[in-house]
Amino acid sequence: MLPYDNFYGSTGPRNRIEIVFAVSDRVREAFSYSDTLLLEIDLRNEYIVRRLIRCKNLRRKQTAASYLDPVLYQRIKDFMARFRRSLISWAQSRETHQPDLYRKAKEMYENLVGNWERKRPEWLLFALYQLCENLLDRPTSPMLDVFLANKAYEEEKQIRAIETTQEQCNPIRSLTKEEIIFAINYTVAYLEHLHVTEKLFEINAGKSISALVKEYRCGNLDDNYFQMNEFSFADFNAGKKERDLAQKIDHQLREDIIARRNERMASRLDSILSSNPHLTVFSAIGTGHFFGNNSVLHHLQQMGYIVENVRDQDTLLPPRNLSKNFKFNSLWLRDQSAAPNVSIEVVMANSASVWMYICVYVSMVRIC
Repeated sequence: MLPYDNFYGSTGPRNRIEIVFAVSDRVREAFSYSDTLLLEIDLRNEYIVRRLIRCKNLRRKQTAASYLDPVLYQRIKDFMARFRRSLISWAQSRETHQPDLYRKAKEMYENLVGNWERKRPEWLLFALYQLCENLLDRPTSPMLDVFLANKAYEEEKQIRAIETTQEQCNPIRSLTKEEIIFAINYTVAYLEHLHVTEKLFEINAGKSISALVKEYRCGNLDDNYFQMNEFSFADFNAGKKERDLAQKIDHQLREDIIARRNERMASRLDSILSSNPHLTVFSAIGTGHFFGNNSVLHHLQQMGYIVENVRDQDTLLPPRNLSKNFKFNSLWLRDQSAAPNVSIEVVMANSASVWMYICVYVSMVRIC
């Protein structure tokens, strides 16, 4: 029998995303045909979630003051207070038009940087990085990974993780503690600059969730979109030595968080498919892992897979060993007025024993 693999590209690791159930029939068919859901990590597993939360924090009674210079620690504390006030002030100024904004602002603060004093150095850095994004475009509905996991559970599909909790907890391998603290200091300096120039909520509008969806739908999305951070090139007061080191750290972070993980994911996908010929697999992996010379798809091609585009109007054939009837959940019913033109990547191995369908999916919230 021939195994099938259907990939979805979700937006961003561990970030929240608005789920709009205006999806292609091909997407619903692919999910229904599958008997196994493959995720980066199974966030429906309470034990795994507790481990992820625990590993991001310092040991009991420890705070960031244990590894940060007192001056830097106080700067972060002061900035967080200003950031929270600015966020709530922004929400209050628009509350007459959107009553939910005040609640959204408080939730956003807690989700992004709540309990920041308890975070390990690398996870404090990640929290600060998120403040360099277009925050006001950030939705607050559940992650796509969680939605798919719940749906797979309801349909009695097997759920597998492509990464371990240890790998998720320790994504940075090539940076020293000193380099991470430098990056924290540099990022705080940039955020302070944005606050002073009143640009904190105006940055990176071109890289918002909505912009990501639009570029994807228009066929303009490539690996350049997923560069880690571009704040190291911003016009704020930093010396050449500091800028050079910041760029070096950005490159190393991209290698750790994207490139090395892509190679590992591709290897494990190949292993799963080749050793389980009777499985029909639907995979949901971050969209950024599908682009660039070192993407998951690139590594699969190097292993002998041929990648072809299949559009929404094409036919997605079910596995030959499939005999059950399918019933689409009402949550998947789409609004015909917002019918998307979704790309589906079909991957075929150069082996008679393996077929894979790879569906790259992003939440559809804007039409090109």
